[in-house]
Amino acid sequence: MQRNHYIELGDKLGIEISGSIDVNEGSQIYGMSSGDRLLFVDGLARSKMISVREQWEQGDTDIDWFELERVSKGLKKYKDANGLLDFTDMLELFYKQGYIPPLKVLFIDEAQDLSKLQWLAVNHIIKQTENVYIAGDSLQAIFQWSGADVDYFISLKGNVQTLEQSYRVPIEIQKIAQTLSDQVIKKRPCRWLPKNVKGLVDWHNNLDTVPLEQGEWLLLARNGYMLKQFEDHCMMCGFSFEGRYSPLKSPTLTAIRYWEQLRKGEDLTPEQIKKINGYMLPQLKIKNILGLSAYTKLNMNILQKEFGLKTTAIWHEALGKISPDEREYFIAARKRGETLVNKPRIKISTIHGSKGGEADNVLLLTDLAPRTYDEMNRDLDNELRVFYVATTRAKESLHMITPQTNLFFPM
Repeated sequence: MQRNHYIELGDKLGIEISGSIDVNEGSQIYGMSSGDRLLFVDGLARSKMISVREQWEQGDTDIDWFELERVSKGLKKYKDANGLLDFTDMLELFYKQGYIPPLKVLFIDEAQDLSKLQWLAVNHIIKQTENVYIAGDSLQAIFQWSGADVDYFISLKGNVQTLEQSYRVPIEIQKIAQTLSDQVIKKRPCRWLPKNVKGLVDWHNNLDTVPLEQGEWLLLARNGYMLKQFEDHCMMCGFSFEGRYSPLKSPTLTAIRYWEQLRKGEDLTPEQIKKINGYMLPQLKIKNILGLSAYTKLNMNILQKEFGLKTTAIWHEALGKISPDEREYFIAARKRGETLVNKPRIKISTIHGSKGGEADNVLLLTDLAPRTYDEMNRDLDNELRVFYVATTRAKESLHMITPQTNLFFPM
């Protein structure tokens, strides 16, 4: 199954299916299109090896059951009719009849995130393996919402070696992480030592007092819609950042760079000039470059003499079609001395999207979406693990924003 197949399936069923699902939100699948959400529930049931009806009854009852059943059956018929498989089908086929090569050693990492179906596939491989090493951390098991079988990981038998020394997390931040982990009820026993650096933990009432002006940062929120306040703040201040939107990947910046190269006397190709033209007002556009050889060298003097270029002004005067927001951002970033070429020093992400990442400094929002808050009251272990993951991303300092609403995680 490819994306185009899912879109065709949606057309046949009369529902919107994009074929693209973002799993970085963490239990918040409610922003998906109706078709994507129905397919997600169907796949979740199969990965947990329960019926779609059972999955629906466990927590998806705000979905219309008959519509879910129709889409689930429609997906199966579509795959059968077109000889197609999805990833879950491949796992099912493999554990039932897949060939297993004889192995000396098998390594399994992030094992706390495997679903019941994935464990069956793993155990199928283990049958022909001499030595098996399984690595994981039950305190970082934050993907139960998408089918991870944490209980199975916790119950695994074998020789256990605990890695007792962290080389990332400082003393003060480890104290917070330990407080969170001590409250988790379902877990494998694990105590670990911080690196021998004090570190910093600081609280702020708002973003204005967070020292984002320099250094490497990871800005985290529990729910995706909360990331916009980070993005807006970075845009306003001119900080180098990436998130769901990254100005450093914008075609606008490419046009700006090419224009400033021209002003420095460098040569450009016709293709590069076209990118500049896209941001010039009609009366200033460079004319008659269509049909030129890709190897043609064009500089500012040639463009003025032969192609009607009427300005040599700085980029934010010459490129009049750049949006006001981007124009002000790039001006502010250059005044601040931010590099707009290298990797952004600030990354904006949900906590789920940051798993496996780290940064010198972490900024964490403690507010929760209403649905997440309700889920926390039903399953505190899950949110404890999520915020444990968030705090342990920090290598030097952890900054937190005091709750702005009545719905928040109690750090």
